[in-house]
Amino acid sequence: MGEDLEAGFDVFRKHEEVDEHLDSLLESLMKYEQEKEKRVDVDIVTWRGMLTKIMTVRVLPFIPYSSRVFGLGGDLW
Repeated sequence: MGEDLEAGFDVFRKHEEVDEHLDSLLESLMKYEQEKEKRVDVDIVTWRGMLTKIMTVRVLPFIPYSSRVFGLGGDLW
């Protein structure tokens, strides 16, 4: 293919202080809704990694996975 698969590794910066809970995602959505003065039209709120796990659970049943899901205002969290 001729592509350099190591491109960017020399400038990569890992962010150690990352809040991976839904709290920060919820706060961001709330701030956006307050600024735009309208509700975000979504059905599911999750992180990309969680959605990947959900989508692969049937294909990779040997990998343990558990999660909590709750409904709020018609949305799944």
